Amino acid sequence: MKSKASLPLKGLRVIVTRPDLQAGNLSLLLEAQGAEAARLPVFAIAASGDDEASRAILSAHRDDDGWIFTSANAVRYAAEIDGRDAGWPSLFAVGGATAAALAAVGHPGAIWPEQRASSEALLQLPPLQDAAGKRYLIVAGEDGRELIATGLAARGAQVDTLSLYRRRPLEHDEARIEAEIALADAIVITSGETLERLWLLTPEALRPSLLALKLVVPSPRVLEKALALGFTAPLLPETVSDDAIVHCLGVWRKGQVQDLSMSSPNPPDAADNDAEVSASAGAVPPISVPSVPPLASMASETRDVSASPKSSGGAIAWLLVLLLAGALGYGGWLLWDLRANQASLLQAQDHALRRLTRQAAELDNLTSQTATRQSDLARVLQRSGSDLAAMQGRLDNSEQLMGRMTEELQGGRTRFALASVEQLMLLANDRLLLEHDVRSALLALQIADERLGALNDPRLFRVREAIARERAQLQALPRPDLTSASLTLSSLIDRADSLPLRARVEPRQFGGARPGSAGSDAGARWYERVWASVRSAVASLFVIRREDNAASLRLLPAEDEAVIVHVLILKLESARVALLRGETASFREVLGSAADWLRQFFRADDPGVEAALGEIERLQALELSAPPPELSGSLTLLRQVLAPNPQ
Repeated sequence: MKSKASLPLKGLRVIVTRPDLQAGNLSLLLEAQGAEAARLPVFAIAASGDDEASRAILSAHRDDDGWIFTSANAVRYAAEIDGRDAGWPSLFAVGGATAAALAAVGHPGAIWPEQRASSEALLQLPPLQDAAGKRYLIVAGEDGRELIATGLAARGAQVDTLSLYRRRPLEHDEARIEAEIALADAIVITSGETLERLWLLTPEALRPSLLALKLVVPSPRVLEKALALGFTAPLLPETVSDDAIVHCLGVWRKGQVQDLSMSSPNPPDAADNDAEVSASAGAVPPISVPSVPPLASMASETRDVSASPKSSGGAIAWLLVLLLAGALGYGGWLLWDLRANQASLLQAQDHALRRLTRQAAELDNLTSQTATRQSDLARVLQRSGSDLAAMQGRLDNSEQLMGRMTEELQGGRTRFALASVEQLMLLANDRLLLEHDVRSALLALQIADERLGALNDPRLFRVREAIARERAQLQALPRPDLTSASLTLSSLIDRADSLPLRARVEPRQFGGARPGSAGSDAGARWYERVWASVRSAVASLFVIRREDNAASLRLLPAEDEAVIVHVLILKLESARVALLRGETASFREVLGSAADWLRQFFRADDPGVEAALGEIERLQALELSAPPPELSGSLTLLRQVLAPNPQ
């Protein structure tokens, strides 16, 4: 059996406010030192965010200059998401507990401030002083302090933050809070948020009792917050670790025992022995018994009484005294027995009350653990959903593989059919691009689509969809009336001989007064008017007429006129050839040349020439071949299906 010196925290009840997942080790250390650890978690830890997205962020920062972990929870969730075997860069921890957590998951060697666990101390580490141009990833929880990120950014570093968990506040009824505070001697607080939450959970009437307890805080910042609330001399361990917390409580407890021994009149060992004896004897209270005279004096008095004449009366008196002393002793014994029974009853009631309180606390802890397990179960379900999605992808790949195997088992007939469809698509492209033959291209695509439909292969759905889109584009192309244009050109060619040339002069009568000559002398002098009258009179005496039967006067030889008409006919024939070939540029150029030839060598004021020019201008506006659409999309998709390893 351990001695009292080996159990420095014996009889001490300590409230542990950590979440259930982190309170186990500290509770075991406290109980090993003789203390009673009462778990009162005020927060529960739950994962946050998507595991796949978090894993992608960790992978993207694999080459950073360092990862900074702010808690053991961040380490645990990062190890679960990224795996223990994944390579991590240089690691920094905010304290010793976080560094130990990193070592526990297979990543030892983290750099951490050994003097004090805090963000301020972390920023003072030598490797983080020269951070200009470096990249760091801070792995923390939601709503954490931003001091590390802002400090490194001020030094010129590129800092990203990954939040892997969140604190979920827990609720406790007033009865449990009152019972825990009434039975406790000290409270362990591991963060400022935990202290604020405990303060909010404590009713106003119980806060003086809470302030009377000894408080253990993790950092000077939380110490200042505790002093502001009214706590007296909180304990600050050297480091934020479970061993340091237990050691700090042991030092405080030893100081309490020394103060008590200095104020007690008995030595500490005697007092301890008396306490152990009284505890083993049932904690019997002292009884006040009337003082009894010494035996020698009683004997002398007896001799005196026997010598006196009244010896019989003295004997009776002594007998009465003895009877009275016996009655008083018996009454004292009854009173002592009654008080002993009452003390035993009170002790049993107190023990039962402590046991019930402990059971209630354990039930609350069990409820909190159940909530945490439900959260973990939700994460498992989410991962199961991701696994199911991945399995569905593998099933799709298996279906494609089965399709390929079926195709190979069928002797390659499907591949042969697809090869013929590929040739049809190539033919459609050739006819459209080289010959501008829209009808042939449409027919080739239609036959290709019918053959793909006969195969009834799901992999060909996208190919048929592309073919349908390309056929719609071909059908939407403008189709000019080539027959009407060809007939118009034939009509112009037939009428070319009848169109009048500029080199021919129509017959007319020569001589006589010229129109307008009479009125031209109105502003002349008198002798000019006389001379004009004489000329007119002489001209009226002679009339010159052409007596031959020619319809018009030819200024050019007949051979030259025939050449001019033949050139016009050749231009119109060239336009008809370009029309049949669908060459819009050549067609328009030749028609423009024919129009210029008409204007140059034929009479522009003739109605027939004007009509011919109008028809040529109308034909020039025709679009014989619109830009063909791209038909390579369906061919590309088909070749992907035909490839040995289709994507």
